[in-house]
Amino acid sequence: MLYGSKYGSTKRYAAWITEQTGADLFDLSEFDPSRLEDYPVILLGSPVYFGRIRHIGFIKRHWKVLERKKVAVFYVTGIPTDDVRQERIVRKGLPDRIRERVAYYPLRGAFDYRRLHCIDKLLMSWPRVRLYAKWRIRRDPAARQLLDRFLSLQDWTTEEAIVPITSFAR
Repeated sequence: MLYGSKYGSTKRYAAWITEQTGADLFDLSEFDPSRLEDYPVILLGSPVYFGRIRHIGFIKRHWKVLERKKVAVFYVTGIPTDDVRQERIVRKGLPDRIRERVAYYPLRGAFDYRRLHCIDKLLMSWPRVRLYAKWRIRRDPAARQLLDRFLSLQDWTTEEAIVPITSFAR
């Protein structure tokens, strides 16, 4: 089980998966890729930033080894798992010949604007301004609700969400 995590949701899911499967857990930044040969199943957990699976390049870089293995990617995002944008997220990362051989599992993470690093707050300011304008101009209650959520912790992580991934890994 390999993972990369910035704010903790991906790490939380990775820990739950390893607890239930007995898999070894490695932070991607500390993992020696030569050890890929030691495992018949590779699970990669990654956050999504601006519509891209952040660590998907690992699969591409090591595909010569991984193509002989059972490979799955779970990616953590703030959008609902049944949202049509999920397909676009998957398509952006890998060429078709690799993507067709990798299982993908979208998971919802957590969002806490107050914990974001400065650059991430800056990047998120545009959606926040758009929500505020939508609320002020149209008095759109849905925009107000999203704006309120924007400013408080939103945690959609659930242990039940990993069931398909643990089934894949066994």
